[in-house]
Amino acid sequence: MAIKVLVEFIGPIKELIGKDYMVLELEEANLLEALEELNRLLEEEKSARLREMLNNGRALILVNGLKVFDMNIKLNHMDKIYVLPIAFGG
Repeated sequence: MAIKVLVEFIGPIKELIGKDYMVLELEEANLLEALEELNRLLEEEKSARLREMLNNGRALILVNGLKVFDMNIKLNHMDKIYVLPIAFGG
């Protein structure tokens, strides 16, 4: 059964992606599979920059407002995934 999830981009990540949000339609999926689908839908350069930010700890992912520690978390229909930058500085 297909589900839809909303991926919302915050701050500089919104500027990088060029959109406020994207809706992904997936077969029953976990967060990792949703991010892989997101990367497939993005232009190669944007996808590479987003992956770099996530891998280097410069971006954070929340699901339904909660920080995610397990990328295998199961997603449900109409879940909201937020991708936001980590703030540095003082």
